[in-house]
Amino acid sequence: MKYPFRFSGENTVDQKLSILASGHASDLFSTTTFMSCIGFDRLFPEHAIFRAWQHLLPGFYWISWGDFVIGLIWSYRYGRYNALQIYG
Repeated sequence: MKYPFRFSGENTVDQKLSILASGHASDLFSTTTFMSCIGFDRLFPEHAIFRAWQHLLPGFYWISWGDFVIGLIWSYRYGRYNALQIYG
């Protein structure tokens, strides 16, 4: 598309998005979401969504330190998998 005016110092971006950067961003988002949901469940147990986590994260039950770590690991892995599917 031609513009009637010219941009001075026009730059073009020919680089792809880094899979490493998008993977870290997706990992951080999914683990932060998991931790936020666990915090919400602890603060408001009558509105808990842990049953959804039990179906999505294999080996996760309600909530001991070991289950919390398992949930973080699976959240991290899902974040990496999503990054590979989207940007790979």
